[in-house]
Amino acid sequence: MPLTLVFVRHAEGTHNVNKEYANPVHMDALLTEIGHHQTATAQKPAKPFDAIYCSPMKRCIQTLLGLYPESKDQRVFVDDRLIEQAQGFNICNKRVEKQDMKIPPLWLTEGVSEINPFTLDAAADEKRIESFTNHVKNNHPDGCILVVSHCTFIHNWFKKYKSVDDMWLNNCEFKEAVL
Repeated sequence: MPLTLVFVRHAEGTHNVNKEYANPVHMDALLTEIGHHQTATAQKPAKPFDAIYCSPMKRCIQTLLGLYPESKDQRVFVDDRLIEQAQGFNICNKRVEKQDMKIPPLWLTEGVSEINPFTLDAAADEKRIESFTNHVKNNHPDGCILVVSHCTFIHNWFKKYKSVDDMWLNNCEFKEAVL
């Protein structure tokens, strides 16, 4: 069985409502009421996942827990490499510090840096995509992996690995890719 990645973009965050990406009130934006409704009503893939990876941003964590409430009692890999790109451009994409994160106890945070990776560097963003993909290939070569991330990260991943240049997901939308 080939490696299958199932990407989901986070549900609607407070920063998405009026496109207030630079407003400090939206730092590490939370889901809106609509976002919570999106997670409750989303058409989810009917397949089991061998592993789950999630961006450490609050809106991604809330999306995962809304889509799959049982994930709070599972091993989930929280990974800075899944943070929105380009890093450093909008305050809504700056996460809280690691010690201030509120995540379920079984979730693994080895992929979360003690130092917040809020930087603006397109080359570093591309390296993060490559590093994440290689990690998944090496650790789950035949698995079905759920990846909870952000619009531009997912777009850039599909551009790099599937040569799809115009793939943009809506909030809480899923897209599958076979490697």
